[in-house]
Parts: sequence; C-alpha cells; structure tokens
Amino acid sequence: MSPGRCCGPTPAPTSPTCGAPRTAARCSPGSSPSPWWRWPPAPGSANSSRPASTTTRRAASRTSPRCSTSTTAWATRGPAWGTRRPALAEPKAAHTPRPPFPAASFPTDYVRAVFGNREPVLEEILRDSVLERGLPAIQVDDNAGRILQLLVMLRRPRHVIEIGTLFGYSTIHLARGLPEDGRLTTLEIDPAAAGAARRNLDRAGVGERVEIVVGDASGYLATVPPESVGMIFIDADKKSYARYLAACFPLLEPGGLLVADDAFAQGDFSGESAEGGEGERERKAIHAYNRAVGRSPRLFSAFLGTRNGLLVSYKG
Repeated sequence: MSPGRCCGPTPAPTSPTCGAPRTAARCSPGSSPSPWWRWPPAPGSANSSRPASTTTRRAASRTSPRCSTSTTAWATRGPAWGTRRPALAEPKAAHTPRPPFPAASFPTDYVRAVFGNREPVLEEILRDSVLERGLPAIQVDDNAGRILQLLVMLRRPRHVIEIGTLFGYSTIHLARGLPEDGRLTTLEIDPAAAGAARRNLDRAGVGERVEIVVGDASGYLATVPPESVGMIFIDADKKSYARYLAACFPLLEPGGLLVADDAFAQGDFSGESAEGGEGERERKAIHAYNRAVGRSPRLFSAFLGTRNGLLVSYKG
C-alpha cells in the first residue's frame, strides 16, 4: 500500500439511511492494531484501515440524531442500505364474502403421487357404483377420505353418525378408523343407494361395524340421546345444512367433532336444485352453516384442504 493511500484525510461519507456523516479514519505509520475486544477500532489504529462492517454502518445509522424511530418512519424506510419500501396500506373495511366462491385448484395429481394409486378394492367400488349402476360421482375425494379416517383414529369415538351415505365411499373410510368398540350409523334416504352401500361395505370388509338407516335423517336424529355421539359427518342435501346443525349439536358429547363436506361451496349442486336452478340456494345454505359454526362460542372450527373443503368443528 502506498503512503498516499494509507495516510492523509479522506472525505466523510454520508449515511445512506438518514444522511448523518460517517467517519472513516485511516492508519498512520507506526500505529498498532486495536485489541479484538475494542472493536470497532479507535482512529489511528492499524485495524481502522479496514472497511466499515455492516454492523458498524447500521450502528451509526441507529445512533444518528437524524434517524427517526417512529412507527411511520419504520413503515416507510427500508433497511440500512438505503432502499425504501412503500408505506403500509390502510386496512380495508371488513366485509362478508358472498357465494359462489371462485373455484380453488387442488393438487390432486400431487396427492396421488405422494400416497400412490387408489386401493384396488376402492377402485372396483367406484367403477361398479358410478359406471355400472349409474350413481352420481359426488363422493368425497381420496384425500378427504383419508382425513375422515384420520379424524376418527385420533378422536376414537364410540359412536359415529354419517348423514348421507350414497354408495358408501366415505363410510368405508370412517369405519376403518373406528376403535374396536366403535360403531358407525349412516343415514341414506335413497333405498337404491343404501343397497349399493351395503354391498360395497361388505366388499371392503367393514360391513359388520356399520348400520345403514334408510329414511329421513331428521327422524333418526330425534331418537339419539343427547351428548352420546363422538363424531358426526354431514354430506347430504346442502339446503338442510342449517337444520342438521341444529339437530346434531345437542347430540355431540363434549370434545366431539362435527364435520361438514363441500364447505367451500364451489361444487356442482345443480342436481339438488329445483328444475332450472344453478345451485345458488345450496351455496347460500352452506355459507350460512359456515358462519354459524365459525361464530359459535361453543365450537372451535377450521377448514381442511380437500377438493371441495371440509369444515371441522370441535365442541367445547
């Protein structure tokens, strides 16, 4: 290093953050290094010829009288190297979303890549029920079935009620998660669908643990003792979700789970609508159910990500 670069004053740069002057002392011949415990070095020491560290620059900007520590300055001023971020936007007024909601993209291919192909017995049940018997393909998706089974395994209820059997696809997953002394009652209003469900349950090896009740769900629910059910799964006509909530809540024991399918209100409900309907009434009914359980002081609720959404509520 030449004497001209080592000795002699250098102009004091300006702090890029707040404009405060910043000194950069240079070494002089014969100066000794500062000890490590006295960093940053004192002016005139050998170590002072090193560039100022990032910590030193930030310390200078924090101690400068021109630097502001107010909330406004923090929100609008960037980090120590001088960049600036836009001011925080004012919070928007709270609003209530209205159905229908935009369809969400669920990574079905990724889920299948992680968990593998569907079990052969479940594949046969789907093909036979939908392609051979012509039942509607409105069963829960594979990930939703796994979630239902997992919830039963975690909760270990002695009695589970399912409202809406169809051909028994979700019923199989619920029954698989039951403890040894657990039983499942599934309610279906269509006798043909109930018959197909019975065959499918026997084929899956869980028929002995499931009771199928054919008829209106409200009639059966009225006969169930209060606080005697550990978990209830609702996947029936969407217009009646609020009615099912009123009937099911007293039946749940403390710590019980109430689970509703199609909670995102983005499915095709035209099959349940009156002639010419597009499912608007069904979407509004689901949204009313979601708001009721979401704002209830007796329920703690959360959405789970499936193709159509599950809303799980815990009764405190």
